[in-house]
Amino acid sequence: MKLKIITDSSSDYTVEEAKQLNIELIPLTLTFDGQDYSDGITITKEDFYKRLVEEKKFPKTSQPSPEVFIHLFEQAQKREETVLVLLIAKALSGSYQNALLAKEIVGYESVYIMDTGTTIAGLQILTEEALKLFKQGKTIEEIIEALKHLQQRIVILACMNTLEYLVKGGRLSATAGFMGNVLNLKPILTIRPDGTLAILSKPIGKNHANLILLKSLKNNPPSETYPIYYYYSYQAKNLDVLVDKMKKENLYREGKRVNLSPVVGCHIGDQCYGIVYVQKEESSC
Repeated sequence: MKLKIITDSSSDYTVEEAKQLNIELIPLTLTFDGQDYSDGITITKEDFYKRLVEEKKFPKTSQPSPEVFIHLFEQAQKREETVLVLLIAKALSGSYQNALLAKEIVGYESVYIMDTGTTIAGLQILTEEALKLFKQGKTIEEIIEALKHLQQRIVILACMNTLEYLVKGGRLSATAGFMGNVLNLKPILTIRPDGTLAILSKPIGKNHANLILLKSLKNNPPSETYPIYYYYSYQAKNLDVLVDKMKKENLYREGKRVNLSPVVGCHIGDQCYGIVYVQKEESSC
């Protein structure tokens, strides 16, 4: 079996990392003031966040068209590759549905499209687990079954600095956003196993938010088998404070620090921070 994995730019893989792993990285699209940009290709994270903070017009995001997937599936069919598609959760984007439509059009049965129920580093965890299992000689069915089990253990925790971007994106009313900012709420977001976005807590102030994040780490400790990811958007100062507190509590472990993808950042704004990891098997959320 020849395996080709396809993921998208919400995974926060760089183009160079995708080449090293020999995976296909599909960029999502950002639209700023009527101009389209390919995430991570025609706009950098630094340029994006600078514009997000400085410009009044709110950017929009869009998923890859079915034609993008059709082209990739047809290429894979010619090469007789088995394709595993691991995209941002279908509850968060239309990418999954467009991939399904493309598979139906192409009619290539060796395309397997899994609803990952995750995004950002969750996609990296699943992608690298799939590659590891493939090297061990597992079948595509065995790989997908293992990924479904692993996905249930992925923890994503993100503390927001402001509610402004949830309001701009239409995910929160202006009144609720105003009151939240007045009260200095720092909501902690998570992604449920079904891929839906949820507010885990609504602490007042960053100190309270960090206490909740530390408590979550203690109650649902990370597995040492998998990497841990530390996320921030634009500026890492809030993340640095959390990391210092983790070190004092002996909860810190070396991991990958990542500036959040623009397609995620446009919904949560700058100075957001958080962690992504796989929890130990015996613990529960």
